[in-house]
Amino acid sequence: MTGTDREGYGFTQDLSARGAFLYTDFEVTEGAAVELTLVMPSEITLTENMRVRCRGKATRVVPVKRKFGVAVQLEGYEFLPAAETVAQVSASFPRVSAIPTTTQPAKNLAVSRSQEAGLDG
Repeated sequence: MTGTDREGYGFTQDLSARGAFLYTDFEVTEGAAVELTLVMPSEITLTENMRVRCRGKATRVVPVKRKFGVAVQLEGYEFLPAAETVAQVSASFPRVSAIPTTTQPAKNLAVSRSQEAGLDG
């Protein structure tokens, strides 16, 4: 709900530019200001998945078993930057190799091994 740190999860049944009907585990009161963050799939955006934050007001709340059906009149929305994936976040950390490095150039190392094997003539 807007203005609080309370958060819930749900899924949309209907979505348009002016409103949405969704099911959620979060109890919402009729008339409450709500904020929704939706992931619009690539089939809708025709590019890549996109996150959209919508603000609006709950106009109807219908209890359904352990969930709530909520009709929301949307008053505005904004596109959010792409969320970083775990791979993108971990790629920014420096890597430390556990393999010891040799101080000899590879060419000299090959000669040393051939000498050890008795192949130096």
